[in-house]
Amino acid sequence: MPLSEGEEVFDDTDHTSSPQRKSWKDSFNCIEPPVLILLFGLNLSATVFSDRVIYQVCRYKFKFNDAECSVKSTDVEKIVEPYAAKILMTKIVCESVFPAIIGLFVGTWSNKYGRKPMMLTSFIGFAFIFIIATIITAVSNYVPVNPWLYLVSIVPECLVGGNCVYAIGIYSYTTDRYSGFRRMLRMSLIEAAVYIGLALGSITASFLFPKTNATTVFIVSACSIVIATLYIAFFVKESINFENRREETFNHSGVISILKSSFKKRARYDRLILWLLISIYVMNVIVIDGQIATFYLYLRSKFEWTVSDYTRFEFFSIILPVALLYLLKFQTKLTISALTLALMSYGSQILKSVSDATATSYWHITLGIFLGSLKLFALPMVRVMISLVVPSNEFTEIIAVTNILGNFLPFAAAPLYVFVYTNTVDFYSGTVLFITTGLCLMCYLFLCVIMVLTRRNMEYYKKFLNKSGI
Repeated sequence: MPLSEGEEVFDDTDHTSSPQRKSWKDSFNCIEPPVLILLFGLNLSATVFSDRVIYQVCRYKFKFNDAECSVKSTDVEKIVEPYAAKILMTKIVCESVFPAIIGLFVGTWSNKYGRKPMMLTSFIGFAFIFIIATIITAVSNYVPVNPWLYLVSIVPECLVGGNCVYAIGIYSYTTDRYSGFRRMLRMSLIEAAVYIGLALGSITASFLFPKTNATTVFIVSACSIVIATLYIAFFVKESINFENRREETFNHSGVISILKSSFKKRARYDRLILWLLISIYVMNVIVIDGQIATFYLYLRSKFEWTVSDYTRFEFFSIILPVALLYLLKFQTKLTISALTLALMSYGSQILKSVSDATATSYWHITLGIFLGSLKLFALPMVRVMISLVVPSNEFTEIIAVTNILGNFLPFAAAPLYVFVYTNTVDFYSGTVLFITTGLCLMCYLFLCVIMVLTRRNMEYYKKFLNKSGI
């Protein structure tokens, strides 16, 4: 049975016979600060990483000189970008497939060793991306290097499970500590931390990279993630109480348990709704990974944007949804169901993708930022609805499924986006963005199906239709 709303699963307070004041460390026992710092470090160097790959393809593969590679040239871009897109596609595929395989077993490992080791290992893997990238870039300042060498930087991340283990770790930690409304609130705070970290990373890169160089940017990213790792090591407490737990040995029961939770028969339309939500979650991840692989290339090719232009655009496209969340949360008394807000969010993303795909000038891209201002609510609302379908003790396993599928399917998604982009860039580069439109439209239609199913059984699914404050 799910725990009652507001009940805290893990209590930070030391319940002893004599009241004790919390130590100063307890004030920092939360996951949002290291998540924000991590995403800051990752996004600070995301576009710079792509730019360095493009530059080295230009210098090493096609033998252009430094002046030709440093100055934006349409003729050079058309030669260089398709090959660079293949490298970036390979990076995304490796970061998707190998962590997903490890993700099949992390549930069992996590139950035995705890959530904190999972978070630490994933953060360490992310830190090594930029430590290695710093070394490669420093060498490339003196001699052109093979651009494929940049893929060496993601090897540690892939070996420790990367984004899959990170996501399972932080959401398992959250579900261990909180239940009911407080769990939803903490998940929303994690999402806000992600967006704020991304925004800060983008805006910092927009002025740091032009004033310094790629090596400096990678060093700052590495140091940031090391700080986030140390924060977890020293301030975040383990959320599992190992006292009085029977000794567990590693086996494949974790995989079996995940499969059982995913496919077992449930009351009414619960299983169908669950898989519709999982499908929406996965399609959303495909959109994110596909756009990471191609959207910068699209803007660079069509509007000759620099790294600074793109990072400023990213900042405003991220900070606007966060500001909107603040207004809805603190400045109004608007009440709305998670299902309705999810429909609004995906409708917003459909309009944005159409605006971006048909853009012929800068203001069309700016319009897309405003049209997509509700995008922040998509994944949190899907997670909230999943928590309404399954018992709290199964939520972590279902989140593991969504992340494993979300990592595996971009294996096909990234090549699809890159294939469409490289084969249409000469006559209509915006074609690739209509893939995003189609996937978001499918998400919207799936949500409409859920709405029909829940309204046919309003008494049973009143939890879906109840309006609550954002």
